[in-house]
Amino acid sequence: MTTFLLITIILLKIVFYSESILTISKLTLSIFWLYIIPGFFMMYLFKELPFIERMIIGTALGMAFFGVIGYNLGVFGLHIKYQIWILPIIAIIIGIIALRKKDS
Repeated sequence: MTTFLLITIILLKIVFYSESILTISKLTLSIFWLYIIPGFFMMYLFKELPFIERMIIGTALGMAFFGVIGYNLGVFGLHIKYQIWILPIIAIIIGIIALRKKDS
């Protein structure tokens, strides 16, 4: 996953060439925190997949999860500044629980 993170930083630096490397790193880490890592862990709920497929499908799943659950939490009154911390942690915990159930 570290290699994928570095490749993403390099690609974003090429695309946003006028931005500093610190800004690009913050952008990449926020994308990983909000979408890729939670989706990757939630993919443990489903069948066994190779790493790259789990990463790609998990990213789409993470975006969908954040959109649907975030919208509903917003309707219930939870502000977006709290959602960016709560939702990824919930998704990671769901994945860890699924992984532990699969192992036992």
